[in-house]
Amino acid sequence: MVPTVQSREEAERAVGACRYPPQGYRGMGTIRGRLYGGDDYAERANEEICVVLMLETIRALEHADEILSVPGIDAVFIGPNDLAASMGLPLGLDNAHPDHVAAVTAIREACERHGVPPGIHCATSAAVNQRIAEGFKWIALSSDAGFMSSFAGQELRALDWSPRGRGETIHE
Repeated sequence: MVPTVQSREEAERAVGACRYPPQGYRGMGTIRGRLYGGDDYAERANEEICVVLMLETIRALEHADEILSVPGIDAVFIGPNDLAASMGLPLGLDNAHPDHVAAVTAIREACERHGVPPGIHCATSAAVNQRIAEGFKWIALSSDAGFMSSFAGQELRALDWSPRGRGETIHE
């Protein structure tokens, strides 16, 4: 996964750095690959490597068709907060600002034109369902920190903070 790709040249470099010759220029020091993937790892590695480019700026949006025309891109992932920041918009994974919605739609449509699966990060299950309906193929829901803080908040809100709940003796 390569963050902040903003031009065709950056996309070409990212794909080349991830793939072994002849499709790329990744170094052939494949000892780890042979250890975990077998002696034929180098011959089949390019079929197993997944190159995901993050399109997360207004500049990436402006060059989306050029970027997505690069062979070897397996998927695109939109970073909604970085995209919003680059546009001078309020942050939020499920950003409803009309300009943000239009930018996300434009990137998704460019992905569809080039046959590259689009992905995006969402904060809620409702947003995930919406993105699936829109045609997104790879969706992250919240994060480990988001899930932990949500559950912790839920549990804290469920506590009985009254004196009786604290085990104090109450004289009536």
